Amino acid sequence: MARISTEAIAYSAAALQSGDVQAALAVRNRWYNQKGGTFDDSIVEIMKNILKSTPALLADCPPQVLEPLRIAAAMMELWGIGDIRQFVTIEGQLDYRFGTDAIAHMLHSHGIFLRSVEEFRRVGILNVQLLGAHRSDDCKACKTADGKSFTVDTVPELPLVACTCKDKYGCGVIVIADSRAT
Repeated sequence: MARISTEAIAYSAAALQSGDVQAALAVRNRWYNQKGGTFDDSIVEIMKNILKSTPALLADCPPQVLEPLRIAAAMMELWGIGDIRQFVTIEGQLDYRFGTDAIAHMLHSHGIFLRSVEEFRRVGILNVQLLGAHRSDDCKACKTADGKSFTVDTVPELPLVACTCKDKYGCGVIVIADSRAT
């Protein structure tokens, strides 16, 4: 994969900081010489969720930490890159229960969760299942949630509010359509 230019990163980050996800997407599309499409609609919705919604698990995260990491998480979605250090410089120590990588990944995960639930409702999927990451160091809440079924209206928010995972990615639970439901 070709390295993304610093100008493309700067322009798209500036667009996201101003709340203009369409402009950020346009930068990405120009960089890759792509035309917009249906896939772009999903990216836009995920980025909007990342920029505007805070998972309950991170409700106590200081705004001065959370806000720059929102941009980094949206950039991860926009550019398809899982390393926030391409988009944000981390200085000093963070006095919070999760590290910066985990916070950004959980903001990203939450944005995807919200989009997934919205899409399940739109296409008429009524039942969903939580799927754990099956990592050796998953916390008890994540292990317990693995395989549990819910309706789209009762599925718990992701990342799980009770998650205590110390992995650099934080809570690894995702939501999928429940193929076992009738």
